[in-house]
Amino acid sequence: MEKTLDVTNLPAGTSVYKWTVDKAIAQGDFSFIYACIGSSNMSHHKQFALKCESAQSPLQMLKVEAFVLQKISKRGSRHFCDVEDIGKFQGIHYIVMHLVGRALVIGRRPLLISSLLILALINILMMSLFFFYESSKDPILAWPFLALFILFTFVFNIGIGPAAVFIGAELAPPGTISKMQSISTSVQFLGSFICPVIYISLVDSFGGLAFLIFIIPLTITAAYFYLYLPETKGKTADEINKLLLK
Repeated sequence: MEKTLDVTNLPAGTSVYKWTVDKAIAQGDFSFIYACIGSSNMSHHKQFALKCESAQSPLQMLKVEAFVLQKISKRGSRHFCDVEDIGKFQGIHYIVMHLVGRALVIGRRPLLISSLLILALINILMMSLFFFYESSKDPILAWPFLALFILFTFVFNIGIGPAAVFIGAELAPPGTISKMQSISTSVQFLGSFICPVIYISLVDSFGGLAFLIFIIPLTITAAYFYLYLPETKGKTADEINKLLLK
């Protein structure tokens, strides 16, 4: 009977076909990434990234990634890393690509809390600019206001925006993940629609104080996450449920 590798724990020196695991780099909900070494006929790279997933995983996402990467490789795109190997070995599916740099791995807690606080700060600055414009009527203030709005959009889209979709799923009890993701996505799109609609009316009524409808919830949510949100990065569903029950 063929030996089955434990994709969650591949010690240094483990062989995955012609590739030798060096160290763990990162992990997601189903897939795990290791630095590895091995011979390649395609390049002179000495170290590669091995992304692997159990063949028994409920969602075979790595197969989808492999299909997409193969299509991209055929087009010769220079914006994606070269794929060195794709296959199945001892119960795991794997992809081997060039290792181009250090992995940027940020925990859920710091990502969510820091993005919320930064967004609150940006709103405070925008509110200050609004009051300053009301007193000076200087049109040049439109440019820093625009810059802050662009910065707000950027921070939202790398922080709380996408995180709001998957953090709920990670905290959801087993069997409710798809429902939680649907609710999270629906609430986010509904909020994105309502906020611009009510903002204009609030500005007409309250002026710069209208920004408080963003500043106060952002600050309260950041404080709540700091006190009660567990770190879910690198933890299984069972481990997360145990943290929530404490």
